[in-house]
This record gives sequence, C-alpha cells and structure tokens, in this order.
Amino acid sequence: CLSADRGVTLYDVSSGSALQKMTMQTRANACCWNPMEPMHLTLASEDHDLYTFDMRRLSQAICVHSGHVSAVLDLDYSPTGTQFVSASYDKTLRLWNV
Repeated sequence: CLSADRGVTLYDVSSGSALQKMTMQTRANACCWNPMEPMHLTLASEDHDLYTFDMRRLSQAICVHSGHVSAVLDLDYSPTGTQFVSASYDKTLRLWNV
C-alpha cells in the first residue's frame, strides 16, 4: 500500500496486519510485483527513478533504475518477469531488463 506521507506498507492479506513499513525519500506513485520473483517489487518514484526491493529486506533497494527526467507515474512487468515498462510525466515509456 502506498501513502501520501512517502510510506510503503506491506500487508498480510489473510490477517490484515502490516508486515513491514518503510519511508521513501520521495513519494512512490506505483508499485508492481515481479511475477517470476514473488519476493521482488518495484516502486515508481517522484524522484525520476524506479527502485526494486526484496520484500524481506526493505532497508536497501537491490537495484535503482535511472533514466527518466521527470516523475515516474506507473510501471508493469511482462508476464515472463524479465522486463518491465515504466511511464513518466516526461511523456516517455522506457523498457527495462531485469
């Protein structure tokens, strides 16, 4: 779950309780799970970058994807989990290899 206070919270859907929470430097606009690596999620951020995390260790991103020149608004993974696409306020789409 993303929040306006720059927070990202992971919930256990069966119990409804929060598992982990972290605070980003800037607001996250979207998140997407890798369909082939279920512990990995990627966040689209206002700071022009995308951040991939392992949900077991949210203290540090395992990869930072840089290249947009404005806020990243959305992202989605391919069904194979080997690539994802991001959309930015700079009116560009970028294809990323995982």
